[in-house]
Amino acid sequence: MPAKRHPAVLTLDLGTSSVRAAAYDTRGRMLDATLSDFPYKVDTQSPGQVSSNPDALVALIGKAIDASIRVADRKHLEILAVGCSCYWHSLMGIDARGRPTTELLTWADTRSAMETRELRSSFDEHAYHATTGCFFHASFWPAKLRWLKATRGEAVRRTVRWISLGEYLYERLFGSHRVSVSMASGTGLLDVQQCTWDPTALSLAVSARSFSPHWTTGTSPCPVFVRDLRSGGPAFDRYPGSCPSGTALQRIWGRSAFGPTGSARRSVHRGPSGR
Repeated sequence: MPAKRHPAVLTLDLGTSSVRAAAYDTRGRMLDATLSDFPYKVDTQSPGQVSSNPDALVALIGKAIDASIRVADRKHLEILAVGCSCYWHSLMGIDARGRPTTELLTWADTRSAMETRELRSSFDEHAYHATTGCFFHASFWPAKLRWLKATRGEAVRRTVRWISLGEYLYERLFGSHRVSVSMASGTGLLDVQQCTWDPTALSLAVSARSFSPHWTTGTSPCPVFVRDLRSGGPAFDRYPGSCPSGTALQRIWGRSAFGPTGSARRSVHRGPSGR
C-alpha cells in the first residue's frame, strides 16, 4: 500500500547572493529537511558592475528545486503549489528566440550613474515620481536602458523584450510571457495608479513594444512541471518550454506568484467565530 502523501507548498527565494528552495506545510511551517541553499557570486569585474549570467542562474535555480523535491519525495510530500520570491529591479534583454541579449543587471549595478544624472537634469523628476512612485536612480530601468543603448547598441537592436529575472524564469518554465504588477512596479516604468506601462516613462528609455503587455497576479494559475525523482534525473533536464507528459513527470497545477518579497504566506483557517 503506497505511503500517505502530505500536502505541501514549494517555495523559491531568488536573491543576489544565493537561491533557495524549501517546502512548507499547510500551516505555513517550513519543513527544514527540504531546504536547499545554493550560494553564487555576482560579476563585479568593472566599476559599478553587479550582474549575473541569466542562464547560469536559471540552472542553479533548477539544482535548488531538484534538491528540495528529492527530499520532499522521500518525506512523502505532495507539492500542491509553488511560490517564488525574486529580487526587485533586475533587467535583461531577450531576442526573438527568447535568448538573452545582455547579462542580468541587478538593482545594485550603478554603471548607469551618468545616465541617472542626465535624466535628473533633463526631465521633471517630481512628475515622474508622481506617476511611477520612483525617482531617477541607477536601480530603475530608465537609466539602465539608456546606458545599455549607449554601450550595447548591437545587443539593444537584437532585443525584442526587456524583462527581469522573474519573467525570464517564468518563460523558461512555462514558455509564456508574463509580468506581475508587483515586479513591474519596481522598474520605474509603471503608472502605479493605472497599473499599466506609462508612455512618458517609456519614452525616457526605449520603445513600448519591448515590454510585455501580458499581466499576471498572485492567483493566476499556471502549470508547473516537476520531475518525478523516483525515475531519476534533474527537474530541469526537460526545460525550457513545455515538458512531455507521462509517468516520468508529475504535473502540478499551482498558483505561482513572482513577486519581490514573501515567497510563502502563512494560511490560517478561521471558523464561524472568526478565531
